[in-house]
Amino acid sequence: MAAELVESKTAFAKRLNLSKAYISNLTKSGLPCNAHGFVRVDAAIKWIRENVNAGPGRPLGSVEVGETDDLTTAKTRLLLAQAAKAEMELAKMRGELIPADLVKRFNFTFFRMARDHALNFPYRRGPEIAAEFNLAPGAFAAVLERALIEHLREASDAIIPFRTETAAQAAGHCPHCHINLNHPRAESTK
Repeated sequence: MAAELVESKTAFAKRLNLSKAYISNLTKSGLPCNAHGFVRVDAAIKWIRENVNAGPGRPLGSVEVGETDDLTTAKTRLLLAQAAKAEMELAKMRGELIPADLVKRFNFTFFRMARDHALNFPYRRGPEIAAEFNLAPGAFAAVLERALIEHLREASDAIIPFRTETAAQAAGHCPHCHINLNHPRAESTK
């Protein structure tokens, strides 16, 4: 289990972009600190989300819709946003979050490799399979390739779960990286 992250009140105030005096006031109201007076960061962020602006009939850590926009409401919204930002930064620091562009790049590369391997299969294994059934290797490889391309085209038209776009639309169809599935390769004469 990882050690609990603690900070001085000044450092915690900087993390949330608040004054040290405001953090001291929150501490008097119950902001979690350890025995030495250091703020327990995870618990403090959770406490702020649950207790700031809490009141009778109001969900914890929220600002009601339709409230008059006064300075207190604005400050509360700011404090909640800063707490959410601090929580995200902590998760990122711990390695619990991965940058979206890195995930997209990895997925793009992985699925492009999978596509390339699938499209190479007819020419790597086709002659071997054709020989087992006494078929012409070149013709068999061309038929197998057409079937794979059709399969990839159908897969690219599938709707991605929890999204409204197809896999092909999500990929963006970069003309420099994606094979044009509408024009199969010229038939091999092997």
